[in-house]
Amino acid sequence: DFPWLKIFKQWPFQGASDEPARDVTGGQWVTCDPQQAQQLSGVGFFFARALQQSLPAGTPIALINTQMGGTYAECWIDRGTLENTPSSKPFLDKAAKEVQAGGSDPKGYWGENNFRRPSALFNGKVAPLQPMAARGVIWYQGEGNTQRWLAAGYAGTLTALINSWRAG
Repeated sequence: DFPWLKIFKQWPFQGASDEPARDVTGGQWVTCDPQQAQQLSGVGFFFARALQQSLPAGTPIALINTQMGGTYAECWIDRGTLENTPSSKPFLDKAAKEVQAGGSDPKGYWGENNFRRPSALFNGKVAPLQPMAARGVIWYQGEGNTQRWLAAGYAGTLTALINSWRAG
């Protein structure tokens, strides 16, 4: 029961966009209490708790959880930065051959509504948040970029992601 911690849970599978959005799609603010705890990010909770301990006593924390499982770092980087990042070229080349605007993805590779396409999650889930001040950010990614054709350039891709988010 941590009343100082408010968490915005954005719905997964919503928010992918071809253009930067002005507002976040879907979600709700909750207080970190026993009823909500099982639905919250454990990694996010420990990050917020460590952050709160480094601030003056009683400082409230707002944690924004904008996630989408099974995605690539390239989905979370703005298009301009992505196009100027050499390590992103294989991903952009694959998308250019396979993703058609407004088309569906019958094989499922690019995800429902093509949420795995380049910059789609940056546009819908990060861009609308950039006007807000942030004291800290965590990036927790699974296996999306472990494929051989992407893994070798991951350090450059992650650097581009951080720079993209800071630029907003």
